[in-house]
Amino acid sequence: MRILLTGGRLAETLHLSRLLHQLGAQVIVADSLPYNFTSLSCSIRQSYSIPPAQKEPMRFAYSLLDIIRKEAISLFIPTCEELYTVLRYETLLRPHVEIFAPSFKNSLAALSPFRFYDWMKTIQLPTLPVFRFTSISSIMSDIQLHGDTRVYSPEWTSNPIIQRNDSPKSIICTPKTPWIGWDGTHTKRWKSYSWIKQGVVLFHVTYEHPNDETPQAERQIKEWITSFAKQTLYTGQLSTRFVEHNNQIVAHTCSPEISDGIYSLEGTNNGEYVIHSISDIAMNVQQGLGSSFLLTDPIPTIGSFLQQLVITYRSFQRGISKKQGAKFDIEWGVER
Repeated sequence: MRILLTGGRLAETLHLSRLLHQLGAQVIVADSLPYNFTSLSCSIRQSYSIPPAQKEPMRFAYSLLDIIRKEAISLFIPTCEELYTVLRYETLLRPHVEIFAPSFKNSLAALSPFRFYDWMKTIQLPTLPVFRFTSISSIMSDIQLHGDTRVYSPEWTSNPIIQRNDSPKSIICTPKTPWIGWDGTHTKRWKSYSWIKQGVVLFHVTYEHPNDETPQAERQIKEWITSFAKQTLYTGQLSTRFVEHNNQIVAHTCSPEISDGIYSLEGTNNGEYVIHSISDIAMNVQQGLGSSFLLTDPIPTIGSFLQQLVITYRSFQRGISKKQGAKFDIEWGVER
C-alpha cells in the first residue's frame, strides 16, 4: 500500500512515517518547506517539494493530484494545517484517492473553539462554554464582569492573549475579527488522540493526565470520543483537549490535525505484514513510546538542524517569530 503524507516538517509526521513503514507501507511525503527532515528518513520511499498551500492553494492541490497519480497512492493522510487547503479541494482529490480526513465543513467547524462549541451543542455533547465578542464594548464589558476567571483571545489565534488578572491590551474586535472567551480556572486537563473512520473509533489514547487521574475519567473521555464519532460519522485524526468544568469532564477544543499523541502509538508488526487499509493500520498498533532519534534512522535528526536554520532564516527575513516561520506557508486563512 502506498501512503502519501504531508507536513514532513513535523516530528509527529516523522514518527507516523516510521510507524507506517514498519507496518509494510510504502510512504511518500510532500512538503513546501525545503529540507523537511521527514524526507531524509529511511522510512520514506520518495519525497516531493510542492507549492505552499497558503500562497498558491490551487497549484498546491494540483501538485498533490500529480503525485497521487504518478505514485498510485492508495491512502492520503494530511497531517498539519495544510489539511484545510487539501479539503478545500476535496472534490478534485477524493475521486482519485482515499483521504483520511473529515469533510471540509467539519474541519472548519473544529477550527475555532467557538464553532466547535456551537457544533457540540447541536449534538448535545458536554463542551466547555465559549463566548464570542464582535465589538470592543462587548469584550470590555465582559472583562469587567468575568476577567478574573476567563481567558480571552482572537478567535483565530490558538494562544490566549488576555489571561486572568492581565491588564486589557490594545485590541481590535469587530464582526470580521471577533474575540472569544472561556473559563480559565480549571486545573485538570487531558489530551486525547484518536483515529476514526466513518464513525468507528479505530484507536484512541488519552494522555497528559492530571496527577490524580482516575480510570473513570479516561472512560468518560473514551465515551465522549465514541459518541462524537458515531453522531458525526467522522473520519480522520482527532486531537481533543478536555478539562474538568463544574465537576464534569468536558471537551474544550478539537483538531483534525496530527498531535503529539502519535508518540503513544508504536507498530507491533515486524514489517512482513502488508497493510491494505486504514483499518489494517489501526489493528496493528499498540501503546508505546516514540522518539525523533533512532539509531536505525539517524539522518532526520541531522536534517532537523538544517530545517531549523531554514526556518530561522525565513523568519528573520519576514520579521516574524520562529513559530510563525515554521508554518506561515501552510496556514489556513481563507474562509474563517
